Amino acid sequence: AIAHARTGYAAFWHLTNNKPYAALTRASMQISGRRAILRFFAEHPADVYVSCHPLVNQMLPQTAQRLHPNAPFVAVVSDMVTIHSLFWSDHIARVLVPTNEARALAIRHGMRPDRVIATGQPVLPDFAARVSRGRAMRKSLGLHEHMFTTVLMGGGDGMGRMTQTAQAIASAGLPIQLVVLCGRNERARDELHAQGIHAIGFTDQVPEYMGAADALVSKAGPGTIAEAFVAGLPIVLYDAVPGQESGNIDLVVRSGAGTWKPQPQAVVEQLSLWLHDPRLRATAAAAALTQARPNAAIDAGREILIFQQQIIH
Repeated sequence: AIAHARTGYAAFWHLTNNKPYAALTRASMQISGRRAILRFFAEHPADVYVSCHPLVNQMLPQTAQRLHPNAPFVAVVSDMVTIHSLFWSDHIARVLVPTNEARALAIRHGMRPDRVIATGQPVLPDFAARVSRGRAMRKSLGLHEHMFTTVLMGGGDGMGRMTQTAQAIASAGLPIQLVVLCGRNERARDELHAQGIHAIGFTDQVPEYMGAADALVSKAGPGTIAEAFVAGLPIVLYDAVPGQESGNIDLVVRSGAGTWKPQPQAVVEQLSLWLHDPRLRATAAAAALTQARPNAAIDAGREILIFQQQIIH
């Protein structure tokens, strides 16, 4: 739907983003899925339940509260700013959110302030350490060691106008080496590779590539943005999923960490500006670092553990 029916997806997202729809969804899921819910808790007794998905947040916490009052249900919100109402439920014991903006939104939706904690967007605990090795690994990553390097990403699925943007950068004639991380989009990888563009498929070396880069061009996915903050990369956002990623654009632009350039030629112009004015690029990179939460995953885990122990005692 995101790739081929954006207008419809955006309309559905906005029409359903309200408390009445969340309440209706919660009631219908608990009725239709009653047997499955009871079987889940019977087969998976636990000391704490952690959800990262909005539909699970509607389906399970009420029953968890009734069957396992000493096993808190905790939600970890994975969208940074613009968050669908299905993430919130009065029966969730704690909500861990990525940003202060997300915390304020949760409270406006009726979540008790003492239940909402901003722990940051989780990234790999060793992400920062691996980023620090990226520059020294340029040669082993197939990159020129002393050339301005841009990493282009479209999320794990290689979504959005990734191919068109890569082609525009590659044909601009700028002294830039471009590497495109295509994720699971093998068709885009093969097409770009055939055109002589350095494109690779799904990789677990994103920290190293970000560490080797001077700038990031990306879809406005929350995980990629959080990782770019940790890497201290200036960011050009060229695309966003309607609704849930729109707030991410505002966060990046408002912080000074990057820009919103939805047209391929505008992306090229921004890279040219940073290439020829290193001070501007350095300012954006420094702003990105001010937003970094490299320990967010550990902090979230610690908050969950502390809260679960408080329930026991």
